[in-house]
Amino acid sequence: MGNPFVNLSMQSKTMLKFVELLGLANMSGMMVEIWAIIDKVIDKHKATLDVDNPRDYTDCYLTTLMDESTPKLKHDSWLNCRNSVMDLFMAGSETTSTTLTWAVYFMAKYPEVQVKNPKALVDFFTFTLLTT
Repeated sequence: MGNPFVNLSMQSKTMLKFVELLGLANMSGMMVEIWAIIDKVIDKHKATLDVDNPRDYTDCYLTTLMDESTPKLKHDSWLNCRNSVMDLFMAGSETTSTTLTWAVYFMAKYPEVQVKNPKALVDFFTFTLLTT
């Protein structure tokens, strides 16, 4: 997915420096910003964690990390948590982007679909905009 150097840079600050040297400073800067957002999400989950009622993947991951009986593979388990959340975010973004691209393509190629049921399109986009 994407530029392999940027993907590698997600693993360490050292790789971020390497990416900057290759002239991809904007991308590495974006990755740092995305990490900061994900770190805030993880911190919020830590503060509101209810081990008996996990809300999502992040809660389950944090519960596993905090469980003393669970063997830890590496000392950087929190980094792995952040990278796992990042992977899910990126995968979801890519899927959504691809789906919308194909939807617009098919509506452009087959304009009769737009004419056939415009109310469905309006309802869909209104619902999407109201729920995001």
